[in-house]
Amino acid sequence: FKAPQFAEGMLEVMHQESSSNRLVEPNLVTYSSVINAWSKSGLQNAGEKAEALLQRMEELGLKLGTISFNSVISAWANSNDPTAGQRAELLLRRMLELSRQGNDDMHPNTITYNSVIDAWAKSGDLSAGKKAESLLSEMAEQYNTGNGDTKPDTLSYNSAITAWAKSRDPNAGMR
Repeated sequence: FKAPQFAEGMLEVMHQESSSNRLVEPNLVTYSSVINAWSKSGLQNAGEKAEALLQRMEELGLKLGTISFNSVISAWANSNDPTAGQRAELLLRRMLELSRQGNDDMHPNTITYNSVIDAWAKSGDLSAGKKAESLLSEMAEQYNTGNGDTKPDTLSYNSAITAWAKSRDPNAGMR
């Protein structure tokens, strides 16, 4: 057994036991810990597994926030799944929409954007450089219009450069 499979197995045991003992009912911290285990695993199905747990949290009515989404995005970035960039960016777009709808616990930050850029950088997608550069510009635009939580940092720029370098785009060197 690898750590994330074990953690998810324990989560299932907790769900079963909670029918007779409410003290072991899984909560936000429990789910976040399991998502974090998937995020750090580097397994190709980590993003998929982490996102399924996020969906389950939502179905259970657990309060989702930036940290939960960031962990799932990180799982995609570390998954080596060729669709990781797209999947991570979809989660970012969902966060932005939830934030616009008034969810005060859902504000993408530098960590969010860096993880999405990293997911694109690792994807090997031909458009990864363009996507990463666009996200970097979006971050800077948000920061320059008053969102202090999205200030690009060295990791933001390094990941965007890496995305261009790994994109296989013939014009990447010109960027």
